[in-house]
Amino acid sequence: MLNVVFVSGGDIFESTPFLERLINFHRVFNIKEALIYQIENPSINGIIYDSKTLENRDIQSSLKKSNTLNPMILQFVLGDIELTGKLKANDSIFIIKNINDIHNVFTKHNSNRRESNRAYWPIQVNYHKNDKSRGNWGLILSISVGGCFIKTEHFELGVVGDMFIMDIHFNDFNFLVEGEVVRVQRIANMNSPQGFSIKFISPSVQTKDFIEEIINDKIISTLFMGFAHLEGSNN
Repeated sequence: MLNVVFVSGGDIFESTPFLERLINFHRVFNIKEALIYQIENPSINGIIYDSKTLENRDIQSSLKKSNTLNPMILQFVLGDIELTGKLKANDSIFIIKNINDIHNVFTKHNSNRRESNRAYWPIQVNYHKNDKSRGNWGLILSISVGGCFIKTEHFELGVVGDMFIMDIHFNDFNFLVEGEVVRVQRIANMNSPQGFSIKFISPSVQTKDFIEEIINDKIISTLFMGFAHLEGSNN
């Protein structure tokens, strides 16, 4: 069964028996509660915003923040709203007229969904091949317990299938993890900078804990900024 958060400041929608057999809806009353629930339940499948009872700017701000916390979560706006900026081109955000429309969207997208939280921001990493060759520094823009994306212009070190040892530096500690190059982005575009997509190979429990600490640190920072914005908008 799918788990979906429904954010509404008013009356809850009237679902159908068919939809209730497929989706478990969790009701929250504001954006702040939705962000907190998303952090505590990173495996949720989607979020629905009721545009009739929520402020337009708060919805758009939450769409951006939730997409940063976990870009694989599908987000829906119920009702009429005009998305701005990059939100228009985001393929995980949908405007729906009827609550029952979400089932068709999930049917098309659910097979590609990832279950781990993912956070985006630069982290320094030194990476090299297993043969002890000289390494290069890059920036990790995205990381989860399953892998990461390293922004770099140094492509001479690897091609798809190569194995890297990565020394990841965060705050006052660093740790090593092994990974395989699964994609090389040699030319930057609007969706991705130059760099490598890496799949971690059998990370240890301790390494997973380190990665979760990095992600949680980013989530808390994002939430803090989000709460400050929401509190300011309510004053």
